Amino acid sequence: VVYGIERELARYGYEAAVLDYPRSTLSLTGYIGESCDLARNYAGKAPLLAGKVDFLTRASEDLTVIITGRSFGALYSSEVTRLLEGNPRVYSIQAGHPFWYRPPLMGNTLLIFDNGVIPDSISRGDLWTILEANLAHGPSLVKPPGGSIMIGPVFIRAPGHEYTWEHPGVRENVTAFLKERFDRNQDNVSRG
Repeated sequence: VVYGIERELARYGYEAAVLDYPRSTLSLTGYIGESCDLARNYAGKAPLLAGKVDFLTRASEDLTVIITGRSFGALYSSEVTRLLEGNPRVYSIQAGHPFWYRPPLMGNTLLIFDNGVIPDSISRGDLWTILEANLAHGPSLVKPPGGSIMIGPVFIRAPGHEYTWEHPGVRENVTAFLKERFDRNQDNVSRG
């Protein structure tokens, strides 16, 4: 999805750089820290990234930032973006929020709850579908097709919790969002 966003921005004349911002380390202490902060809607980690993004956009007037995330990353992105809500050069694309989290509605944010092919069992809170999928096949050490979440070192099957550029509910929503906000040939473009 990130590279699809990059290609769309290039179509509108923007040069993009993709930066991956890891929330935790792959270790026992990393998993524990991540779980504790997740339980608090990333109250500890979100301000750190928000501060870095705020600094960068203040330091460079030509810089616009798009924060993206899926699943728990969407929740994290939402909290970071909420802290930067007054910054007109910060946008966010979020997909597959967990069902218990209600993201705030913000003008520069695209929220995706469905990939356009299979309903997202995580976003819908469809625990029965998740249970059935895992009773039939069990957790996996390898990412299974069709959607999953990673808990510790294993993947738990979660039908529909998959968001790729090939999914029409992802590609169509993202391209429309980017066109509306970044197409320099439109009259109603909000520039950052």
